[in-house]
Amino acid sequence: VYIDPPYNSRQYCDAYHLLENVAMWEKPEVVGVAKKMKGRQSLKSNYCTLKAPAAFSELIDKIQSKYILVSYNNTGEKGAGRSQAKISDEDILKALHKKGEVKTFEIEHNQFNAGKKNEFFDHKERLFLCIVGPESKHSVSERGKGFAKSPLNYTGGKFKLLPRLVELFPKNIHTFIDLFGGGFNVGANIEAKRTIYNEKQKEIQRLIHLFYKHNYVDIIAKVENIVRTYSLSNTFAKGYGFY
Repeated sequence: VYIDPPYNSRQYCDAYHLLENVAMWEKPEVVGVAKKMKGRQSLKSNYCTLKAPAAFSELIDKIQSKYILVSYNNTGEKGAGRSQAKISDEDILKALHKKGEVKTFEIEHNQFNAGKKNEFFDHKERLFLCIVGPESKHSVSERGKGFAKSPLNYTGGKFKLLPRLVELFPKNIHTFIDLFGGGFNVGANIEAKRTIYNEKQKEIQRLIHLFYKHNYVDIIAKVENIVRTYSLSNTFAKGYGFY
């Protein structure tokens, strides 16, 4: 499914009515310099209003397809209010990540300005590709035989050792103490009534608490938004060779 929704407050139905009118042959009255047709209020799109994020999320949620490709520009926080994109990157990524793996691509693109001087630079058109369903190529079951891998690439991480370690632990554990917690690969994968994470490094403690407190979809959306905002490297989307 390919989606190219309206970006801003300019309603498509007001301006792009010619072919529709040829087909319907209703010959409605047109007004103003732009010769817009009257009586089209019922056709107004939610994508041109503050309802856009909710409309987009609902659409993505209902799509039944192997791939979802979304075209959208980077005008969310740039230019005049009427010209700003109504759906933020965070909203787009959050909706798509709920469906599957997401990759992003972007190219430089001239801003549509209706004959006026550009309002900002660094205008880009982006494609968000969502591969719907289980991430079979990168699934947890294939990487670690059913174990969840910590997002922290922590020195001394024991993810690869988990199959051996688990066999040595007792059954029916009441309290499991991950004494040198680090990336928390061990403690997060042990079945116990209570798990205690211990770590000296305050920064790592804070990250682990963040992972525990917030939904992973929200975290990924925030991170990818930061990567895009500051033009940071994104090897997941473009590979190491690109950089």
